[in-house]
Amino acid sequence: IRGLINVWRAHSQIRYEPRQIAIPRIKILRARDSRLPGAELSDVASGADAPNDAALGWDKFSAEPVHVQLVPGDHITMVAEPNVQVLAKHLSACLERARGAALRQGVTNA
Repeated sequence: IRGLINVWRAHSQIRYEPRQIAIPRIKILRARDSRLPGAELSDVASGADAPNDAALGWDKFSAEPVHVQLVPGDHITMVAEPNVQVLAKHLSACLERARGAALRQGVTNA
């Protein structure tokens, strides 16, 4: 019987069409000392909407402007003390906003 259940599950997945979802505003927590080519951080004020190049291509995935928050350090040191404390503060705030939005939309496992 287990085999029949697996076949039924596979067939139900074939016809599955995910519902359209609204892509939320995107926020990038970006290393202030980053040296990525083609995305000059001098164009980004911390906590500001990013010009397209500073958004690193994420602007294609949302109708809203991409929000860039610069955090201290480079790609490696941003996750080390003391910089990780600043990163954690911004990440926690993002997660709380997302959780609040999910609860307002009636998502029960937020």
